Amino acid sequence: MANSTHLAILKQGQETWNHWREENPREHPDLYGADLSNADLKQANLSWANLSNANLSGTDLSGADLKGTNLNEANLRGANLSGANLKGASLRRPDLKGVNLSQTDLSWVDLSGADLRGANLYQTILKPASLPMANLKGANLKEANLHKADLRGADLSRVNLHNCDLGEANLNRAELNDADLSHADLSHVDLNGAGLFKANLSDANLTQANLFRANLNQANLSGANLNEADLTRADLNQANLNRANLNGANLLRADLIQADLSQADLSQANLHGTNLSLSNLTQANLSQADLSSAQVMATNFLEAVLTGACLEGWNPSPNTNLEGTICEYVYFQHGRRERRPRNRSQTFDRGEFAVFFQKNFNTVDLIFPAGIRWAAFALCFQQLQVAVGSELSIHAIEDKEDGDFSIRLSLPARMDKAQVQRFAAQEYEIALQALEQQGTESRTSTSLLEIIETMAKTAALVGGNRG
Repeated sequence: MANSTHLAILKQGQETWNHWREENPREHPDLYGADLSNADLKQANLSWANLSNANLSGTDLSGADLKGTNLNEANLRGANLSGANLKGASLRRPDLKGVNLSQTDLSWVDLSGADLRGANLYQTILKPASLPMANLKGANLKEANLHKADLRGADLSRVNLHNCDLGEANLNRAELNDADLSHADLSHVDLNGAGLFKANLSDANLTQANLFRANLNQANLSGANLNEADLTRADLNQANLNRANLNGANLLRADLIQADLSQADLSQANLHGTNLSLSNLTQANLSQADLSSAQVMATNFLEAVLTGACLEGWNPSPNTNLEGTICEYVYFQHGRRERRPRNRSQTFDRGEFAVFFQKNFNTVDLIFPAGIRWAAFALCFQQLQVAVGSELSIHAIEDKEDGDFSIRLSLPARMDKAQVQRFAAQEYEIALQALEQQGTESRTSTSLLEIIETMAKTAALVGGNRG
């Protein structure tokens, strides 16, 4: 029960109450369970008071000092707390649906599991508030300060977070579907497994953000800064990343099918195993990017920059558009190996890379460091023909200056090149082991002759493509 004396003084009005608080600074008001619904308590000094279980529905607490106040399980539905100081207040399981908390100070407040649906938190300070599992669906957090806030598992669906400070916040597995995060600061934020379906992240700052397995399907990331962000296995299907900064970002095995990456900066980005099929990379910067094993079926690289990119085992198709690509050189193996053009003093002329690659869409290079054992390769090639079919043929053979040996194979259309490379390496190793056990190279000359005959049948030239 509330202290009857304290309650009687409070009901005399804000001026009388505040005067009494000034004269009794050591007094901690006890207003437990008091019915203060629809009361006018604006500018009231209620710091360190006990208002737990109190009925404050419809109460005007605008500008009130509620610092350190106990509001556990208080009924605050429809209350006006705009401009109030709630720093360090205790708000365990309060009903805050539709409450006006604009421009309030809620720093260091524990709002775990709080119901803040539709609440107005415009320019509210929640730094660093604790809001795990809180329900903020439809709330207005425009320009709010949530720096380092704990929002794990919170529901922020359809929330207005425009220009909000979420730097270093923990949004692990939070729901942000349809949320407006445009111009928000999300630098160093943890969005591991977060739901961002159709979220608006245009011009947001996501520098070094953790978006591992985040769902960004159909999200708008136009102009967003994702420098060095972790987007491993993220779902970016049909996402808008136009002009986005993804410099050094980790997009390992991410889903970017039908994504708009036009004019995006993907320089030095990790796109290993990423699905870029049907995506738009017009005028995108992919210099020094890792595109190994990337799926680029019908991808549009119109006027994109590919200089220095690693294309080991990537999977283009005849309708992959490389028209106008800007590319001085590329690598076909990690570690800046297998450069094209091979001569490091040479570069592709404008448009030459597209012509070169169109000729090599259905070829794969098998590299044999420090030479080749022909008897082992003959056995390996036989197994490849069984696995791939009669359409497999040798396109070129080359003994390179660094001691490595290269055999280029022509493959059937849409054959998985990376899979062929792995299978060939495995079968070659098995053949080597078998020959070691037999202690023989008896088939070397015969096998080489068979290979040359095969090349003759396919009208390939021994010596390889030195372009």
